[in-house]
Amino acid sequence: RFQVDESYTDNRLAGGLLQQQFGWRDRLFVTAGIRGDDNSAFGANFETAYFPTAQLSWVVSEESFFPQPRFLNSLQLRAAYGQSGLRPGNRDARVFFNAAPVRLEGQEAAGVTLGGIGDPNLKPERTTELEGGFVLTGLDSRVTLDATYYTKESRDALISRRTAPSAGVVTSVFANLGSVRNSGYELLLQTRPVDRPNFAWNLNLNFSSNDDELLDLGTDVSGQPIPPIIIGLSSSQRFVEGYPLAGYWGTPIRSFSDTNNDGIVDDIVYGDSAEFIGRSQPARLFSIGTDVS
Repeated sequence: RFQVDESYTDNRLAGGLLQQQFGWRDRLFVTAGIRGDDNSAFGANFETAYFPTAQLSWVVSEESFFPQPRFLNSLQLRAAYGQSGLRPGNRDARVFFNAAPVRLEGQEAAGVTLGGIGDPNLKPERTTELEGGFVLTGLDSRVTLDATYYTKESRDALISRRTAPSAGVVTSVFANLGSVRNSGYELLLQTRPVDRPNFAWNLNLNFSSNDDELLDLGTDVSGQPIPPIIIGLSSSQRFVEGYPLAGYWGTPIRSFSDTNNDGIVDDIVYGDSAEFIGRSQPARLFSIGTDVS
């Protein structure tokens, strides 16, 4: 019947990037830069965020001291350091209202309800990453191996935290909680097994690994450690320190038996508390691709 609705989006971004690259004899390259961002989604008490970056690339196979085997075309070593940010949603830090129908003196009218309580101290999630690797090309450029190892740590992670029912407001609010670490490696093998004037076959293999861990959930306004965060009413997914993000938890079955031998289990013993079952995201990914021309 009587309905009211409203949609409003306000997102403003101002930033700048300064970057410089230096090269030496087409074999050694150094890049350094810094970026600054200010966004309307930040809390009122937070201003500009700055993110530095640095990269080093060395084509070591071009050096005179490097051996020159016939099967090797080039070998490049590289390393990089950088920071990046993830901004909150455009209303996560704001107090706002939602339109809702109400009854006033027996008549339906337009009204509002509290949609979010916000956080004036809300700031972007900051990720610091360090990686190293190499690119090896050989066999007349028909084989290329690209290998990278990385480790990155995110601080002030943006996590939706449930509010106490006694607060009488919205059920959840975004907050900057603790830190998260991701580490792993990526391997990309590009090959051309057949390379003829009228026919070519390419075969590419990709393998990646990522292990994530919640390092710290931080403390609440009173300085007390924040307990594990449970997602939803089913409590099957949780944020627990020392475990993967949003991992699945459940009460384990310790033992079971068929006491009267009728083929139906009738005696089940459960554990006392929930235990970690597994990740919500895969830790290993593999792909293969091929094409002919």
